Amino acid sequence: MYTFQYVKRLRQVQKPEDYESFAIIYEPGQHFLLKATRAQNLPGSETRPRLYASHIENQPKNQFTVLVKLYEHGKMSLFFRRLRLGVKTLWRGPYGDYKINAEEKNLLFIAQGTGIAPFYSILCNMLQNEECYTFLTLFFCCNSDNLLFRNEFYDLTRYWNFKYEIFVSNILELSDFKVKYNEKINFFRLNIDVIRQYINGQKGNMKILICGGDSFSKNISILLMDCNISSDDIVIF
Repeated sequence: MYTFQYVKRLRQVQKPEDYESFAIIYEPGQHFLLKATRAQNLPGSETRPRLYASHIENQPKNQFTVLVKLYEHGKMSLFFRRLRLGVKTLWRGPYGDYKINAEEKNLLFIAQGTGIAPFYSILCNMLQNEECYTFLTLFFCCNSDNLLFRNEFYDLTRYWNFKYEIFVSNILELSDFKVKYNEKINFFRLNIDVIRQYINGQKGNMKILICGGDSFSKNISILLMDCNISSDDIVIF
């Protein structure tokens, strides 16, 4: 998790109400783009797409937090490892046009890895809305060493209209993995049988949101359409 702060020159502030311009306005599910340059020890200019802003309770309005996965030989991973407090970073955004609709009957979120970041923000927003009666379900696909937001999602189960399942595909020793009370952990990959069982158990309209790698999103979309889900009811982040 990395938190960044937006700062404007004080001389630009002429009136008290101008301080409102210090706020970073973004909607749950939107993302930012970060640009790193040769001056920051990269061989060229690199842009890392879709760094989603994560929900952080009571975060100042002039800050935003992104979830980043570091790869051993990744260029942008090297940038983040070398990043130090106070270093100037170049951002663009926010981007993304998904709009929360609290009148949906059922929403299924299917996430892979760091693709969980936008869904956590959306879920928090909807669950904290007392006028939202949407049934919210999360399928989170990950590795045992990349089980992000697990405690946070467990805490969200206190809401009557939210539940989640985790699909972990690389557990070698099941005895080393402790499952929380009433937590559903599946030690296999998400498959069409699980998806079909979920769909058949729902009533009313339904939308499905997907966020992960390109191949993951494409494969899940194919599975959904094999279950007679219209492409109009599938949203890919």
